Amino acid sequence: MSANKEYQWCIGYLPGSPEFMRNKFFARGSKDKRLEPFAQLREELAARGILVETADCGSAPYDILLVHRIDINTGLLLSLLSERADTRIVYIVTEEEATCPLHCAKVLRQLSFDAVLTWRPSIIAD
Repeated sequence: MSANKEYQWCIGYLPGSPEFMRNKFFARGSKDKRLEPFAQLREELAARGILVETADCGSAPYDILLVHRIDINTGLLLSLLSERADTRIVYIVTEEEATCPLHCAKVLRQLSFDAVLTWRPSIIAD
């Protein structure tokens, strides 16, 4: 159950680019039609009592924090974690190690994420 009394769950999302902050990632009618499913997902979850927003919007503390590109979002991530220690962190790996050196298997295994989602499970397999 969420610490936010208005919702059953609060999910914060740290996108991989600053241009998607302020909930632009979930905006309806965006010129980038690839984002439309995320707007629909956000609306459907809200109807079920689940808040989803970009994590810079101020509804923290979050129950779950979805993180893209930790190298871009480190400061905000640390700030959010200081607000609530029991936030579950799901890290979404979309870039190769050459693009984001933190995505090497050794580093990912040492970081304290509750889950790591990737299209290359071999980089996190034991």
